[in-house]
Amino acid sequence: DDIVEQAGIERARQAITQADLLLMVYDAHREHEPLRLASELFGSLPNANSILMIANKIDLSDNHQNLPKQFSSQEQIYHPVYVSCKYGTGLEELVNQICDKVGFHPPENSLIARTRHLDALRRTQMALQEADEQLHLFHAGELVAESLRQAQ
Repeated sequence: DDIVEQAGIERARQAITQADLLLMVYDAHREHEPLRLASELFGSLPNANSILMIANKIDLSDNHQNLPKQFSSQEQIYHPVYVSCKYGTGLEELVNQICDKVGFHPPENSLIARTRHLDALRRTQMALQEADEQLHLFHAGELVAESLRQAQ
């Protein structure tokens, strides 16, 4: 009944229709019908190419190897990714699946950085060089500390 809550829900639904990829995180230990949950959350079941189902808390399952490898509905096959955020299990696979879904395949050993990231790295490098100079040329420990603070 809350007008603010209704506005928030409407904004979320608009964002859902504009999203390139939907990530649905559910509790693998409790949720046994993720397709039903997806239908409830999104108003209808999204196309398998536009959603990634992420089953979290696999560490709470007795044998997560027996969890289903796929879910099927009306000619759609959904392949969930099983993770444990608590222990970091499956996170690499999650990143790979997200990259696959959005068609992002950077060349191996490539570094992707924005201009501001590169600028921050340059400033950090300069501050570290200054700290080295302060330590070895001037033996000024108090200035080294300041240079390291700036590098941080």
